[in-house]
Amino acid sequence: MIIGVIVAILLIAAVAAIAVVEYQKRRMRASFGPEYDEIVRRQGGTRAADHELSRRRQAYAELDLRALSDDERADYAEEWQHVQGAFVDDPRAAVADADALVRRLARSRGYPDTGEEDLLSLLSVAHRTTITGYREATGVRQAMERDPQGASTEDLRQALQRYGAFFEDMLAASGAADDAPPTRDRDSRRALSLEERR
Repeated sequence: MIIGVIVAILLIAAVAAIAVVEYQKRRMRASFGPEYDEIVRRQGGTRAADHELSRRRQAYAELDLRALSDDERADYAEEWQHVQGAFVDDPRAAVADADALVRRLARSRGYPDTGEEDLLSLLSVAHRTTITGYREATGVRQAMERDPQGASTEDLRQALQRYGAFFEDMLAASGAADDAPPTRDRDSRRALSLEERR
């Protein structure tokens, strides 16, 4: 009888632990939106994607991000207006300038000046709603660099719009010292470490 009760308690505890881990995974997948699908595609499966998301969150948590002053934010906004205005005369240069401006804003905030994919992965933690557009825009810029005539004016226009949406999102977040998602509670951290041990 006592053994039966102990087995039942252990079974209930195991089911509860699995449920917490699965809930945390679903929450993480939902919070990364379309970026999660991109991570699954690149990593080759959901298990590897979940580990990659954990790695990104940890790397992001170690950043020392800073808020921009009102003057800095105004200067960046003004620079963006110039980039947009230059599109009519030279769409390719405007797209390249948009990319450079976004990267400079990221460095000003405290993101490391690392490779493009590393920067994208760090930015994806705090800018989940616009990171897919930013990734697509950088793809157009890269294609343009490989073949200057390979991107149509419409491709360039869409890339500039995507850079703009990402830039606006990033600039809006730059008013707060920490634009990270809320920290997890103790149970979620425990569930995540259970998953990481698998």
